[in-house]
Amino acid sequence: YAPDNNLWFYSEDNNVLQLYDYRNRNITLSSQPLGFYQNNFIAKGMVSGNNTVYLYNDTEVLIFNAYANFLEKITLNGIQRIFIGKKQLVIVTTKGIYIKTPEEMPLLKTDISFELESTFYQKGNLYRYTPGNLYCYQIKKADR
Repeated sequence: YAPDNNLWFYSEDNNVLQLYDYRNRNITLSSQPLGFYQNNFIAKGMVSGNNTVYLYNDTEVLIFNAYANFLEKITLNGIQRIFIGKKQLVIVTTKGIYIKTPEEMPLLKTDISFELESTFYQKGNLYRYTPGNLYCYQIKKADR
C-alpha cells in the first residue's frame, strides 16, 4: 500500500526500498541500501500504510516515511511479524508482543505470548485462531 496509485517494493537484489508507479511503469523513489541504516540488514517482511513503511528482519524494524526517508530503527530479538493500525505498531516476537504508539517510548510489552500461526490484526484487536477457539486481544493504551 502506498499513496497516489503507487506500490512499495523491497528489492532483494539491491537491498533497497522502492516506490513503484504502476501506471507509468517506473520507480519514482529509492532508499539508500538498507545496510546503510543497519549493518547487514536483509528484510524478511514489509508492511505499509498511512505514508509509513516498515521493513523488518529477526532483530530490527526499519521505519521509513512516504519519501523513502529513514525515520527510526527498533531493535528487538525474535521478531516474527508486525502489524500496523491507525496509530499503533504491533510487533510480535518470540518473547511477547510489543506496542509502539507515537506517544509511547519505550515500547510497551504485553504479557501475551503465543505461536504466531493463524494470527490477524484489525482495528486495534489481535485475533488468534486455534483449533476450535478464537481469541481476541484488544490492543489499547494503558491508563497510568
